Amino acid sequence: PDIPLPGFAYSHLFDPKLQAVIGFPASSIIWKPIEHLRIYGNYELFSDLDADISYEFVKHWTAFAAFETRRTAFWIQELRDHHRLLYSQRRVELGVRWQPTEHLSFSLAGGYGFSTDFRNGWDYRHSTRYLYASDEPFVRFGAEFRF
Repeated sequence: PDIPLPGFAYSHLFDPKLQAVIGFPASSIIWKPIEHLRIYGNYELFSDLDADISYEFVKHWTAFAAFETRRTAFWIQELRDHHRLLYSQRRVELGVRWQPTEHLSFSLAGGYGFSTDFRNGWDYRHSTRYLYASDEPFVRFGAEFRF
């Protein structure tokens, strides 16, 4: 878990409606079957899986549905034997996104977080449950700036 994986990817735009990135450790696909509708999928080896369907119903305003899986590790000095706090969660959400410029967007969404787990260990293969969080609904406001 401490050694970064070397990566490679091949990206191809099949036509304006379909773009794929096939690689290791990450692959993704963007499909635009009709104008204003976008279907996105992303997979990162052994850690994250994202799927998003969005529809721009008015210029700069998009409704979306998403599924996300997250696995992240945190180093905490108090854990013994160089162990980490390992976090994983799955969630589904529905929301709306406003993108006034190419680089700035705001989103408001509601959803349900489930399978939230905190573990103690060197990696996910060798870990013990540290804390379990209940499955709960949530509301999220997000702001994103890209450059």
